[in-house]
Amino acid sequence: MSDADLDMAFDSDYEHFMRVAHDDAFNRNEAQLIAEVAELTPGMRVLDAPCGYGRISLELARRGLRVHGVDRRPPLVESALADADRAGLSVSAEVADLRSFRSAEGFDAAVMWFTSFGYGSDEDSRAMLRNLRGALRPGGRLVIDTFNPMYQYARAHAQSPQFIVWPRVGSDLMLDRFTIEHDAERVLAQRTVVRDGEVRDFSWSLRILVPGEYRQWLADAGFVDVDFRGEQGGSFDWTKRRMIVIARTPETDERATPTLCGLR
Repeated sequence: MSDADLDMAFDSDYEHFMRVAHDDAFNRNEAQLIAEVAELTPGMRVLDAPCGYGRISLELARRGLRVHGVDRRPPLVESALADADRAGLSVSAEVADLRSFRSAEGFDAAVMWFTSFGYGSDEDSRAMLRNLRGALRPGGRLVIDTFNPMYQYARAHAQSPQFIVWPRVGSDLMLDRFTIEHDAERVLAQRTVVRDGEVRDFSWSLRILVPGEYRQWLADAGFVDVDFRGEQGGSFDWTKRRMIVIARTPETDERATPTLCGLR
């Protein structure tokens, strides 16, 4: 997936439709779930990456968390900061690409919510995990919300392509048609946007990782204690629509441990 495709998938049209799909009650429930699975308490520092137009950042800030958002799309970051200012919430945010993002601030948790992980190449995704690992304090948690791969495979077998129509906004409409590659590694989407009387078609794709791959990729990035939850943070099984991946950084940074003659 090219950078241009990614920018088209997450542009002003995305915000236009998602603000309707995700109302205040939905966002509050999402923030509550994140706080529970990441074991967040007021005062903790949270990295919302990517933050989009800030719907999760603002709700976490309302819970007394210190939130910093990161997103590669300047218009979305601007929307997030404007909403925070109107709400009187102390939320910071910056325009940055997670493939090259660096921070030494020691966040207590990092959140990649609503299928934000897996666009681009495998190396792009692995680089993001390494960079998030570097941004977390010892014992910090990473939470990823994504598709449940086996649920998606079953649906793809029963109905290909799958159709998702996002909520209409007046006469505007956004339609996604999903298929899965033959090797079952990527979801392919053809998106049609009808807005202000104009029609736009483009495609995007998302890498699907099974739990074993998540365990390996996260271990390679320096995470430990990888766990999986189903929807609403309950037990995970293959019938659940979504999958929540939770991992943490070691309590002591083994990468900084000195060595003597090649032995620890």
